[in-house]
Amino acid sequence: IILSDDCSTDRTFEIMEEMARAYEGPHRVVVRRHLQNLGLIRHVNVVLSSARSDIIVLAAGDDISLPHRTSRVTYAFLTSPSTVLVHSNAYDLHAVSQANAILTPPFRSKIDLYAAARSASIYIGATGAIHKSLYCKFGLIDETKTYEDLVLGFRAILLSGLQYINESLVEYRTGVGISSRHKCSGKIKRAQRIRQQEHLLATFRQRLHDIEKIDHPDSTLRTILRKEISCCESRLDFHRSTLRFLATCLLEPRYSCLKALSSETKYMLGFVQ
Repeated sequence: IILSDDCSTDRTFEIMEEMARAYEGPHRVVVRRHLQNLGLIRHVNVVLSSARSDIIVLAAGDDISLPHRTSRVTYAFLTSPSTVLVHSNAYDLHAVSQANAILTPPFRSKIDLYAAARSASIYIGATGAIHKSLYCKFGLIDETKTYEDLVLGFRAILLSGLQYINESLVEYRTGVGISSRHKCSGKIKRAQRIRQQEHLLATFRQRLHDIEKIDHPDSTLRTILRKEISCCESRLDFHRSTLRFLATCLLEPRYSCLKALSSETKYMLGFVQ
């Protein structure tokens, strides 16, 4: 069991040490802390590199794994040797009604590779567990502005190794943490959009890196990702320098420029999120 703290400024590390001292189970508990904050992706890279087991069950500090999660996930791996990533449903701790309490991932049984390549969500990140072979196959995540579930999920799909458990195994906090977003306007709204597009750009670049790493034969997949990268870059140009962006559109009216002009105008007017 690895408890890893990325240089938090509160009592997180002390609480982890107290938990480790109080633990009386059969497993070895490792408590580690970075002296400087690495950020999400570098932290994930370090933890995955240090893990020694074949099955790695990931758990963020603000979510709650149900007691049987690890055994259920382990069974899924053991009964399907080709599986490299297991995910499930989750309970929304902040749901306003019981009917909305269960969250389900966008990709469950039938998986369209091209749709997955374009997607900004593959599985509920809090529910993911990976086989060490997935990490060994692709290595470190290179792009630091993406989220690990968007990378690991796509890698698993490339290997036809994504398995979904139709059960809720995690209690998931929504509306908090680094993945949460709140309604706003003006400069803050533009800054949020820039961060969102930077995350997407990093994600698509990482996916393109990953298909090159395994020499994936599908040329259409490369074309899709290059188009998504170009669209993200155009959206970022729109927000960083609108006048320069418009001049580029007039002088060189590419598909990505026209698409960005439409989507970002609608976004700033409040028609799309």
